[in-house]
Amino acid sequence: MGYRRRMAWPGGILVGILALIAAAAQAAVEDPTVTIFAGRDPQLSTQLAVGIEAGIFKKHGLSPQIQWQVTSVDLPNMIASGQLNVFVPSHVQMAILRGQGYPVYWVVTHTDVSGAQAFMLGPTGAAKVREPKDIERLKIGALTGSNTAILLENAGRLFGFDPTKAQYVNIGPPENVTALAKGDIDAMGGWEPWLTNAVKSAPGARVYLSGSRSFIPGREGPAKIMPHHTGLGVIKRYIEKNPETVRALVRAIVEATDYINQDLERAIGMVSKQMRIPVETLRETMPKNVYTAAVDRDTVEAARQFVDYFYKIKRIPKAPDPETFFYTKFLAEVDPALAKFSANEMR
Repeated sequence: MGYRRRMAWPGGILVGILALIAAAAQAAVEDPTVTIFAGRDPQLSTQLAVGIEAGIFKKHGLSPQIQWQVTSVDLPNMIASGQLNVFVPSHVQMAILRGQGYPVYWVVTHTDVSGAQAFMLGPTGAAKVREPKDIERLKIGALTGSNTAILLENAGRLFGFDPTKAQYVNIGPPENVTALAKGDIDAMGGWEPWLTNAVKSAPGARVYLSGSRSFIPGREGPAKIMPHHTGLGVIKRYIEKNPETVRALVRAIVEATDYINQDLERAIGMVSKQMRIPVETLRETMPKNVYTAAVDRDTVEAARQFVDYFYKIKRIPKAPDPETFFYTKFLAEVDPALAKFSANEMR
């Protein structure tokens, strides 16, 4: 009676075979040391910090070189000159870049940062505002053309006030914190960690509206005031030349996102180490974010509000369809459930 012999591999040979398989998988990555331009900000780049510290990138054949940036104002020039291929944008940067004709694509989401973008009242503003319409008589610190304008415009439609009637002071979040504490402004728009810093510096200051929630007395609760996300952006020519690298990046970002959601406290320590931000600050600010790799219809529509606004104020010469910003082919391969908005072509 015949029988089939089971082959037993000696341990050393098996280890060698597995090593060859791993090496082959890594060899498929065209640019293992890909440079990624990213803001030193947990709303933007937490997955990058965790991916490095937890060895997730290495697992996927990558050793990315993170170029931590303080500002994104030079992105268009860097793209035009060929210095930049992979970066971490929010919908703001995507709207501006695509509106200026740059062929960049959002391949995976990092964070829903709606809860960490807010309009807050200082001590003087809190004394003046009894109902949303009172916002019209405030002096507000906010950068011209920033998220705050969109947040207040959206909130005005929801809660019945005209934000254009307010007086604005064109200063950024750090200066806003000081001005709020001194009483030079009544309110400010901004994002974390400046919101938390303002509460600590100006006793009586409080968040009135965030991108995802109303704190208006008597009207508190979840509200889609200004949906806002960050993600991984890649230049078209880089995707075409290095598809396996981009595919590996997407896999790593998805895994790092799962890691963050499973162990936020450990992720906070990793982010602190990579970004040199105190753990105490991160514990206060990071829980306001929703870490998700998903691209869905809400992600697309969130981008649309920025396109419409920047086109209206003539910051971009055209208003491209936000549906063309996304390329979810790799995300769908990694986890089809995350690619709820399908974009398998670079349009």
